[in-house]
Amino acid sequence: MKTKDFVNKNNKPIIPVRIREARIARGLSLSDLADEIGVTKQAISKYELGVINIKSSVLLKIADVLDFPINFFFKPKENGEENYSKSVVFFRSVRVPKKITNAVEQKMEFIHEIVSFLSKYINFPCLDIFDIETNIPKGDLDNEKIEEIALRLREHWGIGTKPIKNLSNLLLKKGFIISRIELNTTKVDAHSCWIKGTPYIILGSDKDCAVRTRFSLAHELGHLILHSHLDDDEVKKNHELIENEANRFAGAFLMPAESFANDIYSASLDNFLLIKEKWKVSIASMIKRCYELDLITEDQYRNLNKHLAIKRWKKKEPLDDVIEFEKPNIFKEAFDLLLENNILNVDDILNEIALKPDEIEKLCFLPENYFKNYINKTTKPKLKLIKYHK
Repeated sequence: MKTKDFVNKNNKPIIPVRIREARIARGLSLSDLADEIGVTKQAISKYELGVINIKSSVLLKIADVLDFPINFFFKPKENGEENYSKSVVFFRSVRVPKKITNAVEQKMEFIHEIVSFLSKYINFPCLDIFDIETNIPKGDLDNEKIEEIALRLREHWGIGTKPIKNLSNLLLKKGFIISRIELNTTKVDAHSCWIKGTPYIILGSDKDCAVRTRFSLAHELGHLILHSHLDDDEVKKNHELIENEANRFAGAFLMPAESFANDIYSASLDNFLLIKEKWKVSIASMIKRCYELDLITEDQYRNLNKHLAIKRWKKKEPLDDVIEFEKPNIFKEAFDLLLENNILNVDDILNEIALKPDEIEKLCFLPENYFKNYINKTTKPKLKLIKYHK
């Protein structure tokens, strides 16, 4: 029996697939959610398919358990679509549990919906990369070819071979969307995919270390450029190979062979520490790059890594807390434009996006309590000086 539409106070019908999206975004199975709200697994499945009625009390409980605003479940899908056209999502490890990868992919779709909403009012930078189909060969890529592709992209972007001052701003300027996803249940590394022709790079647990974040951005850029033609089966089958290719691309893109080699005066940790702030990459990455370029021998490579471990620099290096984290600010600029120009108010934005304020803030690199503080700022009484007496 087809469900009779459950409607909210604005007379909008519930969108059944939103229940599924909310559940997946929180990393819960059908059974998990059923146990939380006191119904059967089969009932949850039928709610998500829209084949049985859902009581308002049950929907409110679902919203509470999953920590979603109630209007999320009435938010229409973009152009009525229930599935977005997206490429494979690149994860660093094949051992990430399926419920975690599903949660991440669902949150990526939420980010895409935020971008689509903002794009109604704001022109984001257009995508600017060379034609991937004609420039990237299918099949395995040797190191020489990867080096060539990295240099070609630098040339296309007109940035020469010097160190990149701010990689986040460069990618944003070239039409990439950078966001972040945190899950309470596990560590999530950076990952990426194409959604409807837009490249998304999602940062994860290393977000507070500038050099690690920059390498993650370059690594994901490598996937988006080199591996966009692969499907899920190919990625799983060749996972180690494509991770190595993305790492090679990241090294080549951040540290072009000739200009980087000119800064290597000695194969010592002191020399790498001296140039770390210039290149804004980790000492470990510079050591690996030197080995790739035959600037150091295999014995030197091993010894340098051994000394990194002795100094306990494997997890945290000197200058990690000095080099400034590149916080992507394009979302904040977009929201600021809408609010400061009175295009929309905070309620309009929250109702349209239909996620909790703190979740939007995390996904969009907004300051904590961004929306609350904006309301407080605009509702404060303004005092005006009438006359000044000495």
